[in-house]
Amino acid sequence: VLGVERDIDTTVVGKVATLYEGFFTRPESPYDPAVAGGPQAAIDKLVEDNATMVVGSWAGGDIPGAQVAFDQFGVTFTQDESPFEVVTASYPAIPKLVSEGEADIGLTSPADSGRWAMNGKITPIIQFPPYFNENMGFMPPLVDIAAGTAFLDENPEAVSALVETWD
Repeated sequence: VLGVERDIDTTVVGKVATLYEGFFTRPESPYDPAVAGGPQAAIDKLVEDNATMVVGSWAGGDIPGAQVAFDQFGVTFTQDESPFEVVTASYPAIPKLVSEGEADIGLTSPADSGRWAMNGKITPIIQFPPYFNENMGFMPPLVDIAAGTAFLDENPEAVSALVETWD
């Protein structure tokens, strides 16, 4: 984002964190894959109902992965175009909003939703790690390491050392 804001060409040189989020809903709701007949049917029902989705931020690192996942289900998901009513909330509030029916679907992570899922308050529609690995053969990153392309060109050893140290 900073590169775009400052009109600097950037190059992704490494991965900081793996995308480990997923789409969650209330158990036994019409959007629960066990009720709907699978993840595709659950997503289709969410679209049909113009459901409410809660995300942490449109600028979050989880949004590109969500866009890729929705694309696999035939759904366009951008800030300008979405079949859902999308609201934002703090990341830790997302599982509570879903479990209490304030939202039908939440983009959330195990870090924020673990106890809610373990207590049966929310259930996954899809969880990104197994979904991406099984269906696409790779795991998108949550956060990348990027460098200015000019800096990379002038200092490849320094960038390589950073990436090797990080890994």
